[in-house]
Amino acid sequence: MTTARRGAARLRGVCVGAASMAVAVAAHGSAGAELPATSSMVLLVLCAAMVGAVASSPSEAHRRLPVLVAYLAGGQTVGHCLLTFTAGHHHGGSHATLPMLVAHGVAALVLAVLIGTAERSLAALAGVLWRLILVGVALRGTDACRRPRPLWWGAGLRIRILPGSGLGTRGPPSFTAA
Repeated sequence: MTTARRGAARLRGVCVGAASMAVAVAAHGSAGAELPATSSMVLLVLCAAMVGAVASSPSEAHRRLPVLVAYLAGGQTVGHCLLTFTAGHHHGGSHATLPMLVAHGVAALVLAVLIGTAERSLAALAGVLWRLILVGVALRGTDACRRPRPLWWGAGLRIRILPGSGLGTRGPPSFTAA
């Protein structure tokens, strides 16, 4: 696996974790519940990191659309259950109503398509940029007599800085009257 694909897999993991928890919090809020407490937010961030870490596997199977939908739906389920149990917010008699399940499913599908497209685009763009850098280095060549230019010519500056640097003996400057 190339470096570009590994970076794209990390992007996938971050996006899956963040998006699944954002949808869970948005759905929780749209159902009429108040904002989660600080302890719930800490648990949500930990769950988002867990879901993102699992989804960031560089395996080829993890890039497929059904797998991304499953990760997003699982992350939303974990986030929703966490918010439900920590806030005491329940959906009447059952925890899963049909409109809520449809909304979560559509959100997971749309986000999976967007995240998969972003991952493939990033991998392609990073691969092209890497090849352009390699071509630029190859065209530049390696001239044996070319030396890197210094950022500043330090001889004159060094002579002016050293007398006032405090490296000598302690005492008043030499140009003052005693």
